[in-house]
Parts: sequence; C-alpha cells; structure tokens
Amino acid sequence: VASVRETVERIGMPWHKLFGALESAASEDIALSGIEPHPKTGTVVISGNGKDYLAALTYVLNLGRQEALSRVQLVRHEGTSNDPRGPVASPISAAWRGARQ
Repeated sequence: VASVRETVERIGMPWHKLFGALESAASEDIALSGIEPHPKTGTVVISGNGKDYLAALTYVLNLGRQEALSRVQLVRHEGTSNDPRGPVASPISAAWRGARQ
C-alpha cells in the first residue's frame, strides 16, 4: 500500500512546471544526468555535469530565476578531470513549488 501511495504522489506532482523550468534554464554548457524528486519535503535534487565551475554557477543562477523553483543552491562541485578549469559534476538542490504532498 505504501508503494502505491508513493507512486500516486509522484504521478500527481507538477512535473510540467519542473520540466518547463529545466528547459528555460537550459544551457549548452550543462548536461543533466538525473532528477530526484522528494515529494514529502517538496524538494528536488538535479544532477549534471558542466563544462566548468562558472557554467555550473550560471546554471544555478538561471534555475533560481524560474518560478517553479526556489532556494536553489549548488550542493557541491567535483572536478571530473585533472584540469581545475575542466568539467565539473554538480548536484543542485531546490525547493519545488507545489510539489509538497
């Protein structure tokens, strides 16, 4: 029963608002690799890889301008190569407006 309830909660979430926000903030410098919604807390973790740290910060700024999201923050950044100016993996945490169950 709990699994069914969780599935129903996830189906009823405002996915169109989240995907619209992600599309509006999109950048050629960021490749998304995951979206982890947390309905009970009304938050979402967005994972991706940026061409560099500045690209990751710019993406966070662009997400923060979206109506569907608030409290957008870069959780951490990790270099994916030996070059300090190279690609970075960057999970981003945000409050997802209207998602809390």
